[in-house]
Amino acid sequence: MTTYRITKKQKTLKGSKTDDFFFGSKFKDNFDGRDGDDYIYGGDGSDNLTGGDGNDAIYGGLGSDKALGGLGNDDLYGSLGNDKLYGGVGKDFLIGDEGNDALYGELGNDVLNGGEGNDKLYGGDENDDLSGHEGNDRLDGGKGDDDLIGGAGNDYLSGGDGDDFLDGTDPIPSTDPTIPYVSSKDRLLGGNGNDTVIVDVGDNAIGGKGVDTLRLNLSARSTDNTVHSFNFSKVTGNSAADIGFLGIKAGQFEKVSASILDMDVGSVVTGSKGNDTINGYGKSGVINGGKGNDNLHAFGFNLENPANGIVVNGGAGDDKLSGSGDVTLIGGKGDDQFILTQGSASTIADFYGKDDVFFIRANNFTYYDSNLQKTVSATFDPTNPLIVGTDPKATSALAQFLYDTDDGKLYVDADGLGVNSDLELVATLANKVSLKAADFVFVI
Repeated sequence: MTTYRITKKQKTLKGSKTDDFFFGSKFKDNFDGRDGDDYIYGGDGSDNLTGGDGNDAIYGGLGSDKALGGLGNDDLYGSLGNDKLYGGVGKDFLIGDEGNDALYGELGNDVLNGGEGNDKLYGGDENDDLSGHEGNDRLDGGKGDDDLIGGAGNDYLSGGDGDDFLDGTDPIPSTDPTIPYVSSKDRLLGGNGNDTVIVDVGDNAIGGKGVDTLRLNLSARSTDNTVHSFNFSKVTGNSAADIGFLGIKAGQFEKVSASILDMDVGSVVTGSKGNDTINGYGKSGVINGGKGNDNLHAFGFNLENPANGIVVNGGAGDDKLSGSGDVTLIGGKGDDQFILTQGSASTIADFYGKDDVFFIRANNFTYYDSNLQKTVSATFDPTNPLIVGTDPKATSALAQFLYDTDDGKLYVDADGLGVNSDLELVATLANKVSLKAADFVFVI
């Protein structure tokens, strides 16, 4: 092991075949670690630092430095100044820190963090993680399945080839009232591959080629019930269309994944032409799945007017619908699945039995077994899972559904004739349709 300390100008200093330590000066230093796991600190000045072979750690220090990791799994830190960092071959970790930096992952599964300033990050080949952090950054994933996170600022994110994940959301606002919240306007391009793109206020997103998903999540920053209007019906088009929420525009997406926490009376969410996943929570509103085979869920709580809760309309396609509380489910056209859960107490408006089914997962129905002194999953009677009548009663020691034909209410008795579980309302069938055991599909 050799230690090099530089106090004056000199030509390129090369290390040995073992692990070396380099400490730079206030001048423009040139270090080449060559073989071994080297530690290189540039010090003051604009330095050229090369790790060579081995797993090296390179710190630029003051000045606008250029650092090359070379072979091996290297750590490169730009520190102050406008730095250029090249990972080389291997799984490298690059941090620009302060200044307007340029980071190149090159070969290997690399992690790049721009830090402060307006940075440029290029992942290169293979599967990379890129984070712009602060500033107006440009992130380019290149080849491979990459994760790109813009952070604060007006960022440009390009996934390139591969199945990429692009996140344009802003950091959570500070709770300090003296610090104003300023939203950023990001541009996001998925590129080739099946990409997932998360958007936020003011973002412009294009999915590109492949089966791409547009994701929107409002649950992180919602505090009060709000009248929302989201229209995703045009996001499958070639150009970016306004979705009706705070300037977000999106196009060339095949499906949507959205969660809205605080829906109030008058809120309307309309899905795309693709296979969407939409979750709505709040007081009241309407969720329209539109075309495609959609997965729709709502949780409604309207204490003032329970009948005016959230309406979920599957529309065309073979949809999966579920809801809890003050929720009305409408399957619409297609062969729909109504997912039943314990105590959901939702209303199902148009179950017809011929094309629609109830979908049950055993772990969605539980009860406390006093003998075992623990909560267990219900076991449904495979030969007689449904009892129908004007005053239905359990007939088995196993779990059964009980359907009251007078009022269309569907109950579950999780332990049948046992004493550990009471009847719980699962759903109310508004059309009081006739039910049979074949309408229920059980999944263990």
